[in-house]
Amino acid sequence: MVAVQNLCRRVVWLDAGRLVADGAANNVLADYLKATCPASAEQDWTDPRDAPGNEVVRLRSIRLVPESGERHEEITVRTPFSIEVTYWNLKPQVGLNVCLALTNQEGLCVLASPNHTDPTWQGQPFPCGLFRSTCHIPGDFLNNGLHSVTVWFVQDMTTLLYRADNALTFDIQDSASFRGDWYGKWVGAVRPMLKWQTQQVLEQANTSGEP
Repeated sequence: MVAVQNLCRRVVWLDAGRLVADGAANNVLADYLKATCPASAEQDWTDPRDAPGNEVVRLRSIRLVPESGERHEEITVRTPFSIEVTYWNLKPQVGLNVCLALTNQEGLCVLASPNHTDPTWQGQPFPCGLFRSTCHIPGDFLNNGLHSVTVWFVQDMTTLLYRADNALTFDIQDSASFRGDWYGKWVGAVRPMLKWQTQQVLEQANTSGEP
């Protein structure tokens, strides 16, 4: 998708010979992805034999949970939320790490975050069992648009055990309360609300060029 946007300013979307959309590349591609990759805030596998994974680790579930606890709350750029990854460790004494990679609708990797900042299990071998790792994502950080989550399971921070691509897809909505007086598209992969401070350093600016 990034290559298409870099090469083309205008994109035409056809479906079975029928014109669906014609316009700016970023707008048409965003609509195409939303139509072909519908948002799914939760995936669940009850039987390990059918779950994504291998002989070492398998996914039990992955879901997006708003910090409010309201499962059906609309996710906006202001909403803090968590991504919960529940998984079976099938091999004893394995040093497991979970990593999440978020990709936006333009195909850009926004971030990748491993769970090694959690001191509880960092460096500790995992016994066989069911585990849950939770990544907390603050509000006022991600930009609006469609995002997908890829999950990596890594052994001892060195060996990739399994990779689950597009395990979760979610759409972040815009928020009028964040925009102020700006009504255009907010550029960038992230959209943090950073602290700013403005102060007057002179009572009157000298624009004449004279000392």
